[in-house]
Amino acid sequence: MPKLTLIRGLPGSGKTTLAHKMYDENDDLWINEADYFFGDVKGDYNFNPKLLSVAHKYCYSQTFYQLYHGYDVVVSNTFTTNYEMLDYLEIQRYIRDLEIEIIEMPEPKYKSVHNVPESTIEKMRNRRVS
Repeated sequence: MPKLTLIRGLPGSGKTTLAHKMYDENDDLWINEADYFFGDVKGDYNFNPKLLSVAHKYCYSQTFYQLYHGYDVVVSNTFTTNYEMLDYLEIQRYIRDLEIEIIEMPEPKYKSVHNVPESTIEKMRNRRVS
């Protein structure tokens, strides 16, 4: 029975760090983030806001594929609203006995590694829904 873990929180809250810690404890686990779409083969990060919806579709499709094939998956995205998690939660309709866990990260302790402006983080904070 595969397990889907959704890690949600603002930039700098430790989502990626937690996901990698979970991977260290289970190397059969897959980690997906929309941000991975913007990384190239050299490891350079080239964010393009015009492609953000494509990046989220990529993240979702990777997640669905991996769960369908029986792997446990962690998705580490901001998920500032419950609506943003809806597609992931609906995967249960297609994969029987899928276990889902949602982890809510605390307020950010660090500056975002992707240099997300504080004004953008504040907008995310204001639309957050638990």
